[in-house]
Amino acid sequence: MNRKSYPTDLNNAEWEFLEPYFIVSYAKGGRPPKYSKRELINAVLYILRTGCQWRCLPHDFPNWKTVYYQFTRWKKQNLFEHINHELITFIRTSIGKDQPSVGIIDSQSVKKVEVRGIGGYDPVKKINGRKRHILVDNNGFLLKCYIGPANENDRTGAIKLFANTAVNIKRVYADMGYTGHKLRDYILNNYQIELEVIKRPRKYYYALPDAPPLYMESGFKLLPKRWIVERTFVWLGRSRRLSKEYEGSIEVSQSLVYLAMCKLMCRRLAK
Repeated sequence: MNRKSYPTDLNNAEWEFLEPYFIVSYAKGGRPPKYSKRELINAVLYILRTGCQWRCLPHDFPNWKTVYYQFTRWKKQNLFEHINHELITFIRTSIGKDQPSVGIIDSQSVKKVEVRGIGGYDPVKKINGRKRHILVDNNGFLLKCYIGPANENDRTGAIKLFANTAVNIKRVYADMGYTGHKLRDYILNNYQIELEVIKRPRKYYYALPDAPPLYMESGFKLLPKRWIVERTFVWLGRSRRLSKEYEGSIEVSQSLVYLAMCKLMCRRLAK
């Protein structure tokens, strides 16, 4: 790398965890690539963190067309999702934990910038865009991500999320948007997963049956389990490319979400 490094670049310790997934053998022939895989990944990480356009990639990186072409190849292979699952296994083993058996699910509506691609209007959040449904473990690491239109309710999004989830979890915690016996029975019968809805504490209580309600307490309350998935959304929000839905393709958006989590886990493992 014959350039000055950016804060988004992978250091040597972080690259050690990603390098095995990008090794290409040329024993049977073929021309070696002009740019290293590490430099191409650094270019994608720069776009992910700063939120710049592909065509606005700095000139000391490889040509943006080369970077985008290689990124689309990795996207079609679901490479970043695979790396994300491998790193979760590695990082849980390093802290003495087995495979996750508990998950937390939540959704986030994000404004859509591009005209092309699917989208919808969320009347609750008053956002015209897409909705990200994520499933995380009890450490906040991403197990599965599904992105759909913003007008899709949480229960429908949860069914589509679990349809492609390969992790073996037994219990899932959710907020009140996932309330309903149909969703609970569907997940239990099809995936043997128990859904538990964590409700907000009531602000009022009745001292006597016929007495007026008395004010109990107000302000922000940290709800058990639910704060974990909210913290994951904060981690993803540090990447400006994910602050809005700039991508026309949902598959590109999902790959960027997995890549953001891969970068986070590599940084923690390197420490």
